[in-house]
Amino acid sequence: MLQARKTHLPLALGAVLIVLAALTRLLPHPPNFTPIEAMALFGGAMLLNRWWAIAITLGAMLLSDLLLGVHDLQLLVYGCLLGGVFLGVWVGPQARLRRVVSAGLISAIGFFLITNFAVWATSGMYTRDFAGLLLCYELALPFFRNSVAALAVYGLALFGAAHLYQRWATPAAARV
Repeated sequence: MLQARKTHLPLALGAVLIVLAALTRLLPHPPNFTPIEAMALFGGAMLLNRWWAIAITLGAMLLSDLLLGVHDLQLLVYGCLLGGVFLGVWVGPQARLRRVVSAGLISAIGFFLITNFAVWATSGMYTRDFAGLLLCYELALPFFRNSVAALAVYGLALFGAAHLYQRWATPAAARV
């Protein structure tokens, strides 16, 4: 019995899926219910050339940010996205559920901890002590919930589309 081997997506298809996901940021949505973490994981996992995965993910993000507006922590957000791309490389084109979920949770938790620490440290909205940091994290929990939900929805859409393409592109004899 031959086993179909899942491989990386063609660059054009991967780029189209990432750009389409980025464009959904322009639609009305709940706070932090965006595809950015899913895009990063997907790009790292499904595009063979890691430099293209980074360029397409960050480029799509930059284009949508230019339309939505930029903020002081933009470079930090992009750095977190790079972490997501590298977690996606670990997931690989096989995209096993356990790895996708593990990488998604690591990405979401890391993004939450890093970006909210930066908000606490730079915004002046919180006292500069441990209690202020905890308050910052506490008030950010609803946003975290939305980002995890978005990661699940957009991750399922992106990785699901890749799976369908891989099944369609694999000859029937190899799927037996």
